Amino acid sequence: FMPRALACACNTDGMSGDVSVGGHVGCGDFLGDCSPFCYVAHPESCPTDQPSEAYPGAGWADCELPDGELDPYKCWDEDVSIEVVLSPFTFLGWRVPWWVIAAAALGATVLFSLVSELCRRRRRRAAAARARR
Repeated sequence: FMPRALACACNTDGMSGDVSVGGHVGCGDFLGDCSPFCYVAHPESCPTDQPSEAYPGAGWADCELPDGELDPYKCWDEDVSIEVVLSPFTFLGWRVPWWVIAAAALGATVLFSLVSELCRRRRRRAAAARARR
């Protein structure tokens, strides 16, 4: 019997069980879709992993990268941005995108946190589309 935390942990050696996973080690945005995942160390003992189609016999799971490791501009949430950017504020006769006002009012750190949260939402929605992993 292997504890779940150990079985479902991200691999540290490029292997998921006995299967080589193409050099993917640890948690990462390997597909460039702002949805980090990792190949689990012991898929045969991990009840929550998803079977990999790219590497039969391997398993993958969502994981969290530390803040700042995803590019917030690349990971923009299109669903939110299209609604918000199309309705800019009017300021002194100028049409100003919401993020310019947000950056001025809240500061860059708060704006970065907001964009990071939008990235996390996009990743959660993309989780269902990960069959290609």
